[in-house]
Amino acid sequence: MNDEDDNHDPIDIAMEMLEDVKKVRDCDVVVYFIQGGDLVKIGVTDDYNARFNALKSMSPIPLFHRGRIRCDRFFERIVHWRFEHLRTHGEWFHYNQEIVDFLEKYIWVKEKHPFVQIVEAMEEDQCQTSN
Repeated sequence: MNDEDDNHDPIDIAMEMLEDVKKVRDCDVVVYFIQGGDLVKIGVTDDYNARFNALKSMSPIPLFHRGRIRCDRFFERIVHWRFEHLRTHGEWFHYNQEIVDFLEKYIWVKEKHPFVQIVEAMEEDQCQTSN
């Protein structure tokens, strides 16, 4: 391992590993980021629309789609580990600039990691709970 490797974010390493995983098996789930107030749920599902609608129906506050990435189930554990210090309960984390920076780097800016199959973002009005 050289000095350059020591400076990599663990997520960078995981994203590189994800490329290799995709060569040998399908990545048929998505890790999603759904914001509610000052929290964000980081979860995994094989049916994002059904999961989002289920969360909306149970939530007392509006929920918003913040991003999703097609990947392996293991990637969810890596993301949870990366943000462990922000965990409030279960799969809910404080939504702050650190998570926004992560989303900008890995989810919102597709060309940064072209091997990652990004699922197109839903229209904001489709993702907002109706009152």
